[in-house]
Amino acid sequence: MTSLEETLRTLRKRGMVSRYFVAEIPTEPLQTGWINENLRLYSKKSDIDDSGFQSSVVIPTDRLVRLLADDQIHESFPGAVFMFAGTRVHDVRLVSLVREDSDAEQDRRLALGMSIRKWDLNALTIALLSGRDEADDLEVHLDYLEQMRADHLDGRLQGFLSLHSPPKSGSVKKWMKEGTKNRIDAEGNFRFLEVLAPLITRWLMGLQVFKGTTSPIAALFLLGAEDTVLCLWDGPAEIETFAAVQTENLDWCITHYVSPLMCSLQRDAEMSDTSPKVTISAPGEQSKSIRSSRGTESTSVAKEVAALSARLNAIPLEALLKRLSAIENRSGFSDGGNQPSDPAAVQIVHRFNETNKRLEELTTRLKKLEERLSQLEKNVG
Repeated sequence: MTSLEETLRTLRKRGMVSRYFVAEIPTEPLQTGWINENLRLYSKKSDIDDSGFQSSVVIPTDRLVRLLADDQIHESFPGAVFMFAGTRVHDVRLVSLVREDSDAEQDRRLALGMSIRKWDLNALTIALLSGRDEADDLEVHLDYLEQMRADHLDGRLQGFLSLHSPPKSGSVKKWMKEGTKNRIDAEGNFRFLEVLAPLITRWLMGLQVFKGTTSPIAALFLLGAEDTVLCLWDGPAEIETFAAVQTENLDWCITHYVSPLMCSLQRDAEMSDTSPKVTISAPGEQSKSIRSSRGTESTSVAKEVAALSARLNAIPLEALLKRLSAIENRSGFSDGGNQPSDPAAVQIVHRFNETNKRLEELTTRLKKLEERLSQLEKNVG
């Protein structure tokens, strides 16, 4: 049994993958039906023939392979990882990969398509890329865009470009003509990202799974021999972000960029599982029902307090203070009033102010929740 086959079976036994297939990518131009003709592994033969699996996993994986064959991409990025999900519980959740087959004696490329049961796309993708069936327990400290700003300053990113997404029914061509009007933020070397943005955006918007999903969330890694390009689609926020990544450690990229993006997906799914309920009880049971309701609300607020506390504890204050001290000591600061005199320092200080504001908002919200919890506990007790 190859290591890839073993990994896929392990992931299926753990309930992380429901259905999957692996096909060898032909060296000649792709023909219709090439996946069925070149299958190497699959969960069950009946899965491959299922129309739902075809439309939600097989076809998007086929489109990913064809995207890499585009003249603007194929020479620089022979591999790719595509992670896709929707914010509704029953929406499609899939991972597609294009990679070299490390188990083969001769060079060949494989296309993998998987239908996902659980929300943890990050751990699943890391397992498939590294062969480990568990991801490292790494904390996510900041939202992905803020993390990119910090990492660009630290030299981990060559550059990034964040844009307002075009509407689903809109024209990508018209969207690109609007140029800087759609730009949210851009830093470093992002000009070649502007060239890739319309191609990748048009590809994504052409996928049926994208068209049929409410508030889609997706991440695409274009894997090159020297460079990696990460593309994020944030459906709920209507933002798409492209980044040129310096590091070859995709585990790190998934943890710091993709995980914050997917966090909103998990929260929305958990909320959609909880719907209002009407309880009908006898007159003598009324007080018991109210008491139970208050107890449930108390538990809910307690969980939210714990979650906010964890988020506050996860913010790397020591690292922030260290970076702030480095900025204060740099020669770009003037002697009078400790004001930075160069644009880069001004920009960094502005970001620290934004982080401080976010900390204050979290602290205020936590205090109010603690007061509500205290009051609820008094009423219930």
